[in-house]
Amino acid sequence: MYFFVNKGIHQLNSGVEYAQFYRADIFNQQQWPFKFILTDFLPNLDKSIQQMQLKNREIINLYEYFLSEDPVTYLKKGLTVSQAFDQKDYYDDQQHLKLSVIHNTRHYTTTLYYHYRIDHDTGKVVHDIDRVILTNGTHRLMWHYQVNRVSGRHATSFRLFDFEDQNYWFQNFEGLLSFFYQKVNETFSNGHYIIDRGVDNQEALIRLKAAGAMITITQVIHAQHFFGIKQQQLLFNQHYQYLFDHAKMFDHIITATMGQTQQVIENLQTIGLDHEQTKAMVKTIPAGYARAIKTPRKVHQNVFQFVTASRLHPEKHIDHIIYAIQQLKQNNYSVALTIYGDGDDNQRLKKLILKLNLSDTVHLMPTTHHFLIVLNEYDALVSASYSEGFGLTYLEALSQGLPVVSYANTYGAQHLIKDGVNGYLANVIFSNQSSDIQQNIQNLVQAMVKVMVSNNYPKLSVGAIQTAQQYSSNRVTQKWAELMGVGD
Repeated sequence: MYFFVNKGIHQLNSGVEYAQFYRADIFNQQQWPFKFILTDFLPNLDKSIQQMQLKNREIINLYEYFLSEDPVTYLKKGLTVSQAFDQKDYYDDQQHLKLSVIHNTRHYTTTLYYHYRIDHDTGKVVHDIDRVILTNGTHRLMWHYQVNRVSGRHATSFRLFDFEDQNYWFQNFEGLLSFFYQKVNETFSNGHYIIDRGVDNQEALIRLKAAGAMITITQVIHAQHFFGIKQQQLLFNQHYQYLFDHAKMFDHIITATMGQTQQVIENLQTIGLDHEQTKAMVKTIPAGYARAIKTPRKVHQNVFQFVTASRLHPEKHIDHIIYAIQQLKQNNYSVALTIYGDGDDNQRLKKLILKLNLSDTVHLMPTTHHFLIVLNEYDALVSASYSEGFGLTYLEALSQGLPVVSYANTYGAQHLIKDGVNGYLANVIFSNQSSDIQQNIQNLVQAMVKVMVSNNYPKLSVGAIQTAQQYSSNRVTQKWAELMGVGD
């Protein structure tokens, strides 16, 4: 059995989750057995499963497992019943939230106990969860929270009742997680765990392997992993520090681009692994594949239509694109921009659009799960992200014949986008200084102008299609088959 290990799936997913969904499509097509392992507390999981068109038998959630009537059957077949989501909140006479009782969309009930405090910075009342009780008949899992000045707020004292006719106590979530993987391994021995997210998942699975479990552990790197050297120390992304500290315990490391593969190999050799070992260990497998590749296209008449799609988060720098559109309008270019996405930056971006008087030009739309279809309405994709491990939206746009304009972020954009072939890269200064940001935006404007030149567009669209053809489902499937040793 192959396991795609993550913390959760949500209504607003990142590229990590979408990479898992693409992988699931390939495994389903090849009839390779797999399941998602989700270790977060996900009370509304049913809605996310339906939205992403997943199957219950493909899902293992840690909390559902421990609360199930028959844990082994749950691991094999998934949850077979669900219920409507319902939440009732209870307040004291001072209108402080004290208790919430939640009937989850899955098979258990959640009771949350709160305490309130005054936030030192804002002076506002904040309600923190103090204790959690999950119940399914006689099966219960409960824990509470402690606040430590050094480590902050953390869950502790996990008590598990009537699990396979026994009661258990774990000091922290790490203990509960290790027990979970131990039980999964008892049902699915010799499993292959493909870790997409979660340092705690890395730690628990390495402990299981060190204890003698015959499992295979593959780590997928989804983002920039290496930030350079400081005082003779390699600086790694915090999500991958454990990986490099315990690299010899991992069987495979996957990156989405050849450039990052080479960087990982160099890093591993620097910390002591030999050349042949690292070459065999590190593999390049794209995060997705090109679906329904179209034929080259012509530019829309009159107004050039740009599109972008991502989580609305400051790190995506959507505001840079909006400012670029403003400059293009000021220079008398007929352009429009549609932004697909949801997230914490939504309100700030709405205010910016109003402030710049761009309401008729820049349109903010909710996340769409039919991006390939809506791409037909646009002429080019534009991205202002400083970092992309691969860039699934780049590939989706290219597959529909849309050229791509992007900051020249490490790995993703530099791997997929070639100047004058299938789009244009804008030089980027990785800085939050105002002058550097203004220069970045100016560079983005210049790249957007290049893609708009009418006699250049047909060639770029052809190049986009040719790039996408290199990422066919068959090619990506073959790479997974080679990794797993399942033959042609």
